[in-house]
Amino acid sequence: MHNPKRRTLIPILYRLSQYELADVDNLVVWFKSSAEAERKRVDGLPTDNGPDDQYSDAYGEIESVSHLNSELAVIALWRCVELSRRRVIGNTLGTEAAKDSAYNSKIASALRRIDIRETTIQRAEDVDELRCLNNAIKHDGYVSSQLAKFPHWKNEKGEELSNLDSVIPRLREAADAYIEDLMHKADEWLNKVGTNPGDASYLPPASSTTSKNAD
Repeated sequence: MHNPKRRTLIPILYRLSQYELADVDNLVVWFKSSAEAERKRVDGLPTDNGPDDQYSDAYGEIESVSHLNSELAVIALWRCVELSRRRVIGNTLGTEAAKDSAYNSKIASALRRIDIRETTIQRAEDVDELRCLNNAIKHDGYVSSQLAKFPHWKNEKGEELSNLDSVIPRLREAADAYIEDLMHKADEWLNKVGTNPGDASYLPPASSTTSKNAD
């Protein structure tokens, strides 16, 4: 990915993004293993000749927690994309531009300033689906009109979000491909201009407040 003509921070930013995506992977694995362990625990409880559904509340709670865990995984995955975009903007255009890039509506214009059209970044449509899913989770937990524009959700508008586990692997792959291509394109631009007009030390911490304006 890195052009040897001149050194930039982009390879370091990319490596950082990989660590963050790996953290999401570990989180998902831990969530699933915890849920499975709890199911096995409930499965092993004595029935005492009680009704067949005597542990239905326990199983229901496991499913509720599992759904919440999936929502948290989606939010964390979107955060990886959001941080990577801000780091790229900060290291090419400067801190002020990076602050503006917290608003999704301003990302496209910021990227155009470094000769990147967001729609040309690999898996951009899937990443936009991830953004809309993140927003739906945070707003009310239902499939929004924005989210329903994507094939997976087109027949579920207005319905409660469910089966998030079925889309997380695809969106995880999309986030990885998007981030890698974004950084590759940014690295090419930096090598082309020959100088770094941004802030070489711009590395917003992962704990930075997530934008409430992801729309």
